[in-house]
Amino acid sequence: MAHAGLLLHFVPDSWEPHAILARYRERLAPGSFLPLSHVAADANSSGLEPGVVGCAMWNPQGAGDMSEDPEINSLPYAGVGRKP
Repeated sequence: MAHAGLLLHFVPDSWEPHAILARYRERLAPGSFLPLSHVAADANSSGLEPGVVGCAMWNPQGAGDMSEDPEINSLPYAGVGRKP
């Protein structure tokens, strides 16, 4: 099982991020995971149900996992996809 990652906030639109993701997906073996992250400008926005939260608020394990500034905790988003 392979793992790859892509920080989409460092990929400009001119690089065609959808095409980059397609190439990653094509090369992944079945059962592989592809984590993605992207900085957002919509901190504390509503309408993100079900269960969409900033990276820091997803499964925190202890002290230091979250910022004392609540807006910082909701800025980056992340997701993990699994290739069937």
